[in-house]
Amino acid sequence: MKKLKIKLENCHGIKKLEDELDFSESNAIAIYAQNGTMKTSFAKTFQDVMFSNDTKDDIYPEKASARSIKDETDTELSPDRIFVIESYNKDFKSEKISTLLVDENLKRQYEEIYENINNKKNDLLKEIAKLSGIKSKDVEKLINKDFNDNFFEIIVEMKDNIKNYSSNGKNFENIIYSKLFNEKTTDLLLDSKLLKKISKYIDTYNELLEESNFFKKGVFSHNNASEVAKRLNDNGWFKANHSVNICIDGKDKKLTNMEELENTINEEKNKILTNPNLIKDFEEIDKILKKNSSLVEFREHIIANKEIIVPELVDCDKFKKELWIYYFAQNSVKYFELIELFTQSKNQIIEIKKKAEEQQTQWQEVVDEFNDRYYVPFEVEITNKSDAILSMDVPSIKFKFKDNLNSRNVDEDLLFKVLSQGEKRALYILNILFEVEARKKSNQETLFIIDDIADSFDYKNKYAIIEYLKDMTKVDYFYLIILSHNFDFYRNVSSRLSIPKHSKNKHLIHAIKSTDNISLKEEKYQNNPFKFWKKFTTPYHEIACIPFVRNLAEFIGDDELSLSLTSLLHQKPETKNIRMSNLLDLYKKILKDISGGSFSPRILVEKQIYQLADSICRNNIKIELEHKVVLSMAIRLKAEKFMIKEINDDEFVKSIKKDQTYKLFKKYKDKFSSEKATWKILDKVNLMTPENIHINSFMYEPILDMSIEHLKDLYKSVSDLI
Repeated sequence: MKKLKIKLENCHGIKKLEDELDFSESNAIAIYAQNGTMKTSFAKTFQDVMFSNDTKDDIYPEKASARSIKDETDTELSPDRIFVIESYNKDFKSEKISTLLVDENLKRQYEEIYENINNKKNDLLKEIAKLSGIKSKDVEKLINKDFNDNFFEIIVEMKDNIKNYSSNGKNFENIIYSKLFNEKTTDLLLDSKLLKKISKYIDTYNELLEESNFFKKGVFSHNNASEVAKRLNDNGWFKANHSVNICIDGKDKKLTNMEELENTINEEKNKILTNPNLIKDFEEIDKILKKNSSLVEFREHIIANKEIIVPELVDCDKFKKELWIYYFAQNSVKYFELIELFTQSKNQIIEIKKKAEEQQTQWQEVVDEFNDRYYVPFEVEITNKSDAILSMDVPSIKFKFKDNLNSRNVDEDLLFKVLSQGEKRALYILNILFEVEARKKSNQETLFIIDDIADSFDYKNKYAIIEYLKDMTKVDYFYLIILSHNFDFYRNVSSRLSIPKHSKNKHLIHAIKSTDNISLKEEKYQNNPFKFWKKFTTPYHEIACIPFVRNLAEFIGDDELSLSLTSLLHQKPETKNIRMSNLLDLYKKILKDISGGSFSPRILVEKQIYQLADSICRNNIKIELEHKVVLSMAIRLKAEKFMIKEINDDEFVKSIKKDQTYKLFKKYKDKFSSEKATWKILDKVNLMTPENIHINSFMYEPILDMSIEHLKDLYKSVSDLI
């Protein structure tokens, strides 16, 4: 991808943005966008493409949105070609971590084994799902939970139970797991009142069994009898003209067909189940069940199978396991096919696992790089590289919290509670690194939209991020658009990533928001703007140099020059007398390479400042940094002129040696306590202008971030005071 053609309209707050970005000189483009311009909206729009979502305007969804993001062949970028790195997303986990294995041949061997085993497993689980009423995708998870083990360990362990399956007189044929054990029944099955009623029911039932002359407690229940009858019939006992002799109440009775046997068993069974005491005990259980209207299905299932289910509810954990074993036994053919395949593959799996443990994976490389580069109070390690490979799952990432000489293993949830915001973001970056490495490994051409990734980081970790970004630019099929509202970070990224400056294509961009659209202009303040201004190509440059030169005078200890230039930043007795020609002479004391003269040598500097400020507010000119500086100077000079006039105390004004604007404002408030509307205007002057006027070659980000419209409004408000 050499070009990116962007055409957006009404996309998450972007009214209109149409431009073409060119990656032919560098695969990295940095965009500086002050807060509220377009940064987050731009990232969200690309994220919509990434997730195949429609784009809309969040505030005005009724407005028609248009989104076109194409490469140089006019092909729309597909979701897999875009990856948005958000400023922070606690929940992000890369889906590609499991692909980071160095030995592809080893992985391919396992994938073949895994696919065969997985197919057999899924066939079995589908059948288990039909019997249990649980969705196929959830069956394995529930079995693991109920047996508290790994699925294959569980089914291997139950092999003998399935091979020689015996119901022990428990007929689970009609028992459905999902109707008994779910979110609605969890609390109920732990209810002590219900368990007490169930115990009483069982005691009564056992007493009736003891009294029976047909059934024997713990030896021969009605369930055993039904199972015997079924097996005799299934094996053709009565068809072969055999009979059965049974003893009831001490008398022998000969039964010659299945119907007689079933009727006899049911008669004896009903003597117990219709016993008034047992019925009364069950009604006590049913009273509790009736109280919860959401348990209708649960109650109906128990009523239909009470003689089987109720005794088992005393130990639900055991009941669950017996149910699963029953379901597996009903699908013994598929079960043993899976066991046989797993057993045959086990030695091969062990050998692959052994090799995997010996290998250094790219997971480890990512983690080592993170631990080495980042200054955070924890270390990361991977503890199950081989298991992750074999299960086709993500590796298990463990954390070790470090405190001076001490360290302790902690889980991720606890770690998040003690980390600072910047440290949490560092952990998020780790997950991003896995995604980036996976895309690199698979040669996946990717456009990365990077949204203020260094926000909340200290300088050490900001530079670590910049190093990561630099590494990414070395990948031929990676393209980066780095968005930031932090000019210092933007400038550092531009320098350390060697992004071309003033090239034939825009690579360093300043996003400028107007009423109707967003424009992407080449950003020209990568280096000290003073280098441009001191050429005095416009009167704005000539005025904007005042605070720079004043700082230089202070630095070299030229107090006289510093005081003279301060008289153009604050209202002093000398302010009204300094002309542009005088300003040029002051400049020449420090700036030895000045050539040419002032644009308007005879005009007073203060007047020139006001004229330029009026022009900025009046004309629809392209706003540059120097315009903001000039406007800020005009605002403060007018505000101080107003306050000095209103205070009308020459001795007080003369006594001010520093913090003049603030001290004038405080005096004005004391003297005019009722002028609160004016206070608000003057307070804004104190808040908005100092950083702009004290601009220097190392710190001019605040004024870049400030909206020119705010300064225009404030200038007009101050002008109205005079």
